[in-house]
Amino acid sequence: MRFIGLIALCAALSLPLAARAQTADEADVAKTVQAIADAFNTGNVPAFSKLISADFVTVDEFAPFLFTGPAAFRSWGVGAMEYAKRVGRTDTACRLSAPLQDQVDGDRAYYVARVECATKVEGMPMHQSGVQTFVLSRQADGWRANFIAFSGEPPH
Repeated sequence: MRFIGLIALCAALSLPLAARAQTADEADVAKTVQAIADAFNTGNVPAFSKLISADFVTVDEFAPFLFTGPAAFRSWGVGAMEYAKRVGRTDTACRLSAPLQDQVDGDRAYYVARVECATKVEGMPMHQSGVQTFVLSRQADGWRANFIAFSGEPPH
């Protein structure tokens, strides 16, 4: 009898674990992150700016790398355009994967996803892979990004 119980236990342990259902908050965070990606891909600055918090901070692959303070979003945007012009980068569009991490704790959220970008450098099609990390906070009008960071390989 113990042998049958052991076989049943082993069989149960070998089954894949059921995926945890996404909470309503996690779904709302995912929608906000996707809206940020959509605004980035379409160059919709007003939409993007409505999805970030007043204390927004970002880290990106161009100097000064860390953008903080009341003008962080504007400084990052100007820096991104200058960097793209300097290196000849155009036509960038990025796609986020399903989250690697998606955690909500009260009014704060942490969201990490792989990102795949298609771009052109000096007219040549290139690819860039990386990870995008978001920290968000719940505000009166919905979730807003406090922090966004891209980490990845250079385009190739």
